[in-house]
Amino acid sequence: MPIELLPYDPRWATYFEEAKLPLSQALGDYALDIQHVGSTSIPGISAKPVVDIGVAIEYYPLPDEVLDAVKALGYTYWGEYGIPHRHLFFTREGPVGYNVHINELANDQFQRHVLFRDYLRAPPDAVREYEDLKRELAARFVDVGPYADSKSEFVQGILAKAHLWQGDR
Repeated sequence: MPIELLPYDPRWATYFEEAKLPLSQALGDYALDIQHVGSTSIPGISAKPVVDIGVAIEYYPLPDEVLDAVKALGYTYWGEYGIPHRHLFFTREGPVGYNVHINELANDQFQRHVLFRDYLRAPPDAVREYEDLKRELAARFVDVGPYADSKSEFVQGILAKAHLWQGDR
């Protein structure tokens, strides 16, 4: 199945808000913060119709009953899926899909997602560069894995700029 990038849709923010409350209830006090991250959180940029949700927790792993509560919302659990101290859930039901990244705060993945989003919301040149890269890669790859891997160098460069930008604010 080819990778589909859709024009920015302001409903993506609404879909995040609709998913946030039930996730917050399922996670209870374990959730320190829940943020809309990923391309659908950046106004104006094309994206796959998948809402990424970043959740910060203090300690990994979450208890089984909490993981079960998230699964009961219709999410499939994929374990760490290559990133230590992360619980990854996903669903592809409904008008958009969801990826829920629950990261132990100490592993810095949550902060990286938020910083990347915040930086791309600020300088418009970075957003255009990222969108151009995504379109080029979507045309080149069919599988999401190589598509995502091919964005890594660009993402690392943006994160380096974002750390400097964050220090200037």
